[in-house]
Amino acid sequence: MSDKNDIKIRIIQKAAFIFSQNGFEKTSMNQIAAASEMAKSSLYYYFESKNEIFRKVVEYEALELNLNINKALANENNPLEKIRVYVLSRLQYFMNYPNLFKALKSERLQTIDFIKEFRHSYYQNEIEQFKNIIDQGVDSNLFSIYDSELAATAIITAIKGMETPLFINNLARNVETTVRDAVSIILYGIVKR
Repeated sequence: MSDKNDIKIRIIQKAAFIFSQNGFEKTSMNQIAAASEMAKSSLYYYFESKNEIFRKVVEYEALELNLNINKALANENNPLEKIRVYVLSRLQYFMNYPNLFKALKSERLQTIDFIKEFRHSYYQNEIEQFKNIIDQGVDSNLFSIYDSELAATAIITAIKGMETPLFINNLARNVETTVRDAVSIILYGIVKR
């Protein structure tokens, strides 16, 4: 059984590279089979379709991203610092997972069966993670928030809005400074105190 899983993981990793280079539409099962060093018919033994492979690639990249974020968060106890680290880690690591980024952002991929459901599930998971951080801040009397789910939704929405301009404008090299300033605006607002 582990041999089959190992082969599936290898196919997913090879397919991730092909999808990231060619995009979903221009990637063929022949290309994935060639990159995986197997016959196309053998590829169908492990996966029913290109859609299924892409779904597994996106899920794999989402899992990897979450593992990296959680590893970064594990070193923090302060909820305020956790927010900064979460946002910074998410934006920094997101660049390493182009298929996940495209699955979450591309309007053209909306037609793929699993994409809408995946997007909803992914964002709900992020909101829940952020809600937990905010609740920790409320419990430690660091935050004064009456609706932690609404606050989490607002922060996640702001983060999502930052991603595309950062990557398109190639501001990623200054991501730490940008994140620090953005988190400050998100948490403290723009009103003079």
